[in-house]
Order: sequence, then C-alpha cells, then structure tokens
Amino acid sequence: GSEVLFTEQQAIIQSLKQELEVSKKKVNELQDSMRRLAADFDNYKKWAAKERQTTRQTAAESL
Repeated sequence: GSEVLFTEQQAIIQSLKQELEVSKKKVNELQDSMRRLAADFDNYKKWAAKERQTTRQTAAESL
C-alpha cells in the first residue's frame, strides 16, 4: 500500500538527487574548462599583439 509507494518515492528522490549532483559536478567542470580556455585565449591575444609589435619594430629598424 502506501508504505510501498512511500519507499518507491524515496528511492526515486534519492536517484534524482544523485543525478543532480552528477550534473552539478559536470557543470562545474565545464565552467572551469571554459575559464581556462578564455584565459588561454586572452594570453594568446596578448602574445600575438606583442609579436606584431616586435615585428613592426624590427621592420622599422631595418629601414
């Protein structure tokens, strides 16, 4: 009866809580990965800008 139904509901709730925790962990991992990728891209842009500046200076000095 209602005791079995309650137990089944508790099992479903527990299963959903576990799924939620797994999903939260995955979201956190993806956010961390995105932050690192954004930082890497920012560093690349800075490096590329510095490289262009160095190339311009070298070209100007050789004239």
